[in-house]
Amino acid sequence: MTDSVAAILVHVPDTEAGLAWYQRAFPHAERRWLEEFDFAYLQVGTVDLEIV
Repeated sequence: MTDSVAAILVHVPDTEAGLAWYQRAFPHAERRWLEEFDFAYLQVGTVDLEIV
């Protein structure tokens, strides 16, 4: 068991605008894509930032 955060869900009215905003807020974040879920998210270090 680990004591670290794995993912954070951020609820926004427009996911594409939310992804763009958080990408500017965390310029070192990597945008990732989960093909099987048709879902984009940002990886900030070891934490997945899921904009939903």
